Amino acid sequence: MRATEMTLRAAAVLTLLTVASAPAAPVAGGGLDPAGDPRLLGALDTLAAREGLTREAYRVDPAGLGYRGEIPGELQLARYVLAEPLRAPALLDGLAGRLLEAAGVGGRLASLSEAADHLNRGRAISILAAAGSGGARTLEEAMVAAFAGTGKRFTGRDRERVLREAADLGPDREALLAGLLEAAVLAARERDRIVDASGLERGGLFGRGIRRTRDALARMLATRSGMRRDDRPGSGLAADGAYALPEDLVSGFPFGDLDAAGLRLAGRVDALLTAAATAAPAEDFQYRWRTPYGPVGVGGSGANRYEGEYLLVLDFGGNDLYRGPGSVSGGELGVSVVVDRGGDDGYAATDSARAGPGGALLGLAGVWDLGEGRDRYACGAWGEGFGFLGMGWIVDDGGDDRYRASALSQGAGILGIGLLADASGKDLYAMDDSLAWGDGFHSGMGQGFAGIGGVGVLLEGGGNDTYRAGPVIFPEAGTAASGDGSAVGGTGRFVQGASRGDPENAVPFPRAGGLGLLVEGGGNDRYRAGLRGQGRGERGGLGALVERGGDDLYRCRGTGQGSGTSTGIGLLIEINGNDIYWNDGSGLGRGAALGMGGVLDAAGDDDYRARGCAAGCAAAGGYGWFADLDGTNRFRSTPAGFARVEAEAAPDDPLYTVPGTAWFVHLGEALHFDAGAPRPVPPRASGRGIARGGFVDRSRR
Repeated sequence: MRATEMTLRAAAVLTLLTVASAPAAPVAGGGLDPAGDPRLLGALDTLAAREGLTREAYRVDPAGLGYRGEIPGELQLARYVLAEPLRAPALLDGLAGRLLEAAGVGGRLASLSEAADHLNRGRAISILAAAGSGGARTLEEAMVAAFAGTGKRFTGRDRERVLREAADLGPDREALLAGLLEAAVLAARERDRIVDASGLERGGLFGRGIRRTRDALARMLATRSGMRRDDRPGSGLAADGAYALPEDLVSGFPFGDLDAAGLRLAGRVDALLTAAATAAPAEDFQYRWRTPYGPVGVGGSGANRYEGEYLLVLDFGGNDLYRGPGSVSGGELGVSVVVDRGGDDGYAATDSARAGPGGALLGLAGVWDLGEGRDRYACGAWGEGFGFLGMGWIVDDGGDDRYRASALSQGAGILGIGLLADASGKDLYAMDDSLAWGDGFHSGMGQGFAGIGGVGVLLEGGGNDTYRAGPVIFPEAGTAASGDGSAVGGTGRFVQGASRGDPENAVPFPRAGGLGLLVEGGGNDRYRAGLRGQGRGERGGLGALVERGGDDLYRCRGTGQGSGTSTGIGLLIEINGNDIYWNDGSGLGRGAALGMGGVLDAAGDDDYRARGCAAGCAAAGGYGWFADLDGTNRFRSTPAGFARVEAEAAPDDPLYTVPGTAWFVHLGEALHFDAGAPRPVPPRASGRGIARGGFVDRSRR
């Protein structure tokens, strides 16, 4: 872009404001005012009046966004947040509350499909209401229906064996199994019709088998997600075109139809489990039966082992091991469901070429783990709630659980929807390089991550939890930081509420990122991320972390913690608690290149530490903001400071002249700066940008 292509008003709005007011009552469990906090709005009105503006001017410049033009696939939610930034915290906190309070998996997936612009809310609700729990009451009825119209028959010795073994279940457990089988078969038929009509071949995502499907995705990520360790440009999807992503087919793929099939499946399973009055059997048994859509497994109270692909597994208890069930890898198997009713269970992928538990490539995959067992989940990639041209989810009822993966897991979606929901417990979510999934790739893109056209959500109901993405090496206090963190640890990228779209030179055209969201219901939690995490949005994507209570510790190695760039949006929203924020790069409310980044801390005595420009910082026409509404708070910062506008663009780039906006509002009891930390000063015009604004400190003490 050249300066002659556009003439924009050269201005930048910089504000650092500390205003005293009546102490804010702590907000428990969310409940932010949809219209915005009145005290915050009043502070912004006062500041804007000094600038000869109104607070509506505090957003990414509309003229700059108009010059950029629309990015294909940009979510309506992201466009709304850019237009109404002061409503963003309440909007996302409301979505977080809806997800936490939703009844069953179906209600949550309905909200995510709506957020992805696949289904409107009215249609999603009507689909769930009509899902029902099915009509099959016996396993024989369900098996006969599964074989109908396939050219295969449920007869002979297979039928005799199924009926003989089903007698061990008893009528209530048999009815539950029959209903689940009916729901899975209906979903498999819908999925096959959708895929066949779309033109995507069923024998592997690109008609070349599961291993080539994996290779195709890895190549796509190399060029479209920037996740290679050596950071070299990718060589394209493939020089010979063998792995080329069929853009025309993807553009016309009926995401809404596949989402509807997923909602019907989840709604039926939810209804069946709610109605089931089935105590765990005392007997130890395990059976496996074939159907045209994949095997069906059922187990009793013992420690059972399930290996390979399954359409359906129903296990009534015991400490079980699953290697393969509950995942779909883009082959002939299009649907896989696991319902485990208790025990300390382990879940893993069959091998590194296939999706992990709760991972769906071109299909639907779901795991319901009931009871409060101490469960373990592990995969290299594409699991623990991942969707690519599909929907994948895990719902765990509680217990102290462990989730481990390398990449694209733990609530992640690319052109699909991924959900990981854990009700409670002291849980560990870890992403690192120890579970290899592809040569030369970083760990990351998970724990609430969305790529192009995706929605990825990690939903934790509560407990003292740990979120770790790395191994990330943090410099000791007082040492120099490398800015982006690459010199001391580059793994653990795009995690804990992050989204990223395509680069501008993507072929044949760039696509916008989706919605990446991490929601934590409460507890004293620990977050550690590498680069670009904890509320990070890039290239049209919206990434957010919403924490609803507890004394929490956030540490991010590089740019993150409410940071957005290239029309992306990154938000970190903390409702209550005495929290510590460490940022070893730039962030804590930083927007660059027409992006927006923001931090809202509603209550508590907090400690902020930053090494780069942070706490309300803007560059190249971005919008960065920071608001702490209550408490006695302390700031520690390097000379890079906070609350300022920079150009960060060449003088002949139109972004150099797009108005940048940055503000800092403190409404708490007291605000302290450590010795040596820079004090805010009136901004002045410089070679790094044109800035104006002021500083008012009216804290009570």
